[in-house]
Amino acid sequence: MAKKRRKGRQPNLPQEVLDRAQTQAVSSPRPQETPKAPAGSRVIIQEAAPPPQTVEINLAADYGYVMADLQRVGLLSVAILVALVVLRLLTG
Repeated sequence: MAKKRRKGRQPNLPQEVLDRAQTQAVSSPRPQETPKAPAGSRVIIQEAAPPPQTVEINLAADYGYVMADLQRVGLLSVAILVALVVLRLLTG
């Protein structure tokens, strides 16, 4: 269900804060455009920075224990599944 909208909602701020915000919004200067280069000026092109160096990481050496843990969890889940099937056959 859609949310009801109330007509004539008032903001949850004191009136003096609202007035100050409105005057600041009206009196604040707008950002100026960036100046463009004159028609006869030279353009200097800088070379791009070299690409970052890549470092090879051997994840198997750092996280070798994870594979052993996954195998242990998989074996445990298969054992529980077999136990459930056996219990179902015995009770059914």
